[in-house]
Amino acid sequence: MSQAARKSRPRKAKMPTMDRDDLSFTGRVPDPEYPKHPRIVNWLPPRVPLQINQWNVEKRIGAAMIAELMALQAADEQECFDAIWCALASPNWQPGYGAEHGFSQGIAGLAILGMRAIAAGAAPFVEE
Repeated sequence: MSQAARKSRPRKAKMPTMDRDDLSFTGRVPDPEYPKHPRIVNWLPPRVPLQINQWNVEKRIGAAMIAELMALQAADEQECFDAIWCALASPNWQPGYGAEHGFSQGIAGLAILGMRAIAAGAAPFVEE
């Protein structure tokens, strides 16, 4: 194949690999039973120190986490699904905190978009 022919072929874009460990609101803690495999903490958002406007700052942080979920969904839908339900079911979830409020508002918005898509004929997500 000539050099010119090689240059004219479109290259396949590599999809970046991503998983829950790449999300800003997850973390890992040591597991005494499995010392080489730390346990994932599914909801460990950054917290803003006590200050004026703290709740609103955390709410913006929580809302920004939706962009992370969208990137994860593009890489692995099942991993994104797991990240969402595990975060919402985490014992670390603090109702009334700003990060939780911003995150849950974003999820609610995505749910409305999903319901609109299903109503328009899109196939619903099926968990693996």
